Amino acid sequence: MTPTAGTPPSAASPSEARADATLMAELLISAVREAEGIPGVLVRDLHLDPDAVLERLRALTEEGVDLRIAYLNPNAASAASRAGIPDEIFSTAVESAELWRNEVGLEALVVVITESDGAKLTSLEEFRLIGPAHLRRLLVERAVAQLDEVNDVLPRWWGIIGRDDQISFFDLVDYFLALQLPSPEDVKRESALQINRLGLLPDPAFFDNPAESQLRARLNENRTLAQRLSNFSEEDRQKVDKALADEADPDRRAALKGHLRELQEYRRGAQLGLTAVDARQLLKVRAAKPKDKNKVGEGEGEGEGEGGGDGDDAPDGPPTPSSLTALAVDVLLQPTRGSAGSREEGDENDASDSDTSAAALDGAMSSLRKELEDLDEHDKLGDTVRPLSVKVALPSGSAIDEEIKTDVLSLVGRVVDVTKYGGLVGAHGDDIVEMVRNLQQSSDIRTWGASEILKLLDAFAADSSDFAPLLASFNEFHDARTALLPHVRELCIAPLPVTAAPATGALVAVVVASYERLIATTTAAYTQLHQRYSDDARALTE
Repeated sequence: MTPTAGTPPSAASPSEARADATLMAELLISAVREAEGIPGVLVRDLHLDPDAVLERLRALTEEGVDLRIAYLNPNAASAASRAGIPDEIFSTAVESAELWRNEVGLEALVVVITESDGAKLTSLEEFRLIGPAHLRRLLVERAVAQLDEVNDVLPRWWGIIGRDDQISFFDLVDYFLALQLPSPEDVKRESALQINRLGLLPDPAFFDNPAESQLRARLNENRTLAQRLSNFSEEDRQKVDKALADEADPDRRAALKGHLRELQEYRRGAQLGLTAVDARQLLKVRAAKPKDKNKVGEGEGEGEGEGGGDGDDAPDGPPTPSSLTALAVDVLLQPTRGSAGSREEGDENDASDSDTSAAALDGAMSSLRKELEDLDEHDKLGDTVRPLSVKVALPSGSAIDEEIKTDVLSLVGRVVDVTKYGGLVGAHGDDIVEMVRNLQQSSDIRTWGASEILKLLDAFAADSSDFAPLLASFNEFHDARTALLPHVRELCIAPLPVTAAPATGALVAVVVASYERLIATTTAAYTQLHQRYSDDARALTE
C-alpha cells in the first residue's frame, strides 16, 4: 500500500528509507539553524529517524552551535550514543528540557523533539514550533533552488504545489526524492511522470503550457480526472465501460483495466500506470487546446478546459457553471433571471430549464444531497480522509464536478448535531490541513452540549422573570438551527450555494436572524447576569 495524504511515505527498500530519513533530518537542521538566538524549539508532528537527526545535531555542535537536546523517545538514547552526543547535553525526559529552559545564564538553544503529545509539553509552548508546515517551506525553497538551473517552469510548479493544501508534506517529500536525477532532461521528464506521487495522473504534456495560470488549470483538470476515476459516479462508470468496450486492441483494453484498478486502490506511488491521456479516453473527455492569440473567438469551446465537461459541442445560451459556487454567484448577481414576469410565454429558454437559474441551484443542491446519501448507503465516507468527487446534475443534463473533503465532514460530524454546539479540539502544529486530517481518530475533543446551556438558562429564568427573554431567544435559535442541521454537510462542502438556494437559503436566513436576536438579548442582559451569578454567567458565554 502506498502512502496517502497525511502519512509518511513508506519506502520499499532500506536505501529509499535512508534517503527519506536523510532529507527530513537535513530539513530539520535547516530549521534549527534558523532558530539560533532564541531559547528553544519544539519539534512535533513529524516522523523522524533518531539516528539521522542526532548525527546531524552532533555535527551542528561541532560547528560551535551550543545545543541542549531532549529527544522524548526512550529509543533515542542509543541513537545519541551512536552519534557520540555527550550525556550532559542530551536527555529523553521532558523535565530536562524544563530545567535547561529555566537555567540562569544558559545561552544554548534547547531542542525538544517529541513524537506524541505529553502533559508537560504545555510548559514549553513558548518555544518555536517546528512541524510539517515549517519543513514544507524549507523543502519548497530547496526544490526551487535546485530546479532553477533546469528551467523556469519547474520552480514555478513547486511554488504552486507548495501552497496546495490538498498535497501533504509527506507527498512532497516523496515527489522531491523521485526527482533526484543526474540529467536535467531526466528531471524535466520525470517531473511530469512522477506527479502520481501527489495524487495526480502522469502526464508527459503537463508542462507544455508553462504560464502559472495554465499550470494551475492543468493541475485542476488532472485532479478532477483522477478523482472521477477513483470515485465512480454511475454516469462515469457507464462512460468507462463503454470506452473499454470500444477499445479494439485487447492488450490496451487489459492494460487500461489494470491501471484503473491501481488508481482506485492506491492513488499514489511509483506503480501507478494510468496516465492523463488514458483517463481522458476512459471518460471521453477531450484535452484542452491552447487558444491561438491570433484567432480570437475561433475554436473556443473545444476541449474540456478547467471546469470539466464531456468535450461535446457546447449548446447555445449561458455556459455551464464550473462549480456550485459559480452557479450560486450567478444566481445572486442575476436574481430576476428566469422569473415568471421576465420571460414571454413559449420562450424555449424557460427559467426552470436554465442551468443558471434559482430553480437549477435548488435542483443541484438536491442532487448533492442524493449523492451524499448514496455515499452513506455504500459506506464510502466512513473513515477515509481522501477527497471524493461527485457529479451534481443540472436541468440541461450537464453536470458539475464537486469535491467532498471527507476529513472536514468527519470532524464536523463529531462536534455538531442536535445536542452538540461545536467543541474544543486539541491539536498541535501550524498546518490546519494536516491537523484536520490527523484528527480522524483523535479523542482529544471536548464538545459543548445544548443541555448544559439550557440548564443555566432555565435556572436564570426560574430565578428571575428578567431573564425569561434570554431563554426564549435561545429556544428560538435552537429550533431554527435544528431545522437547518440536515443540511450541515452541504454547508461544509458548498456554503454559498446552500445560502443562495431558495429552498435552503430561507432556513439559513432564519438561523442568522435568530442568532442575532440571541446575541442582542444576551448582551443586554449580561451586566445584570454577571452581577447576580458571576461565574455561571461567564460559563454561559464562554
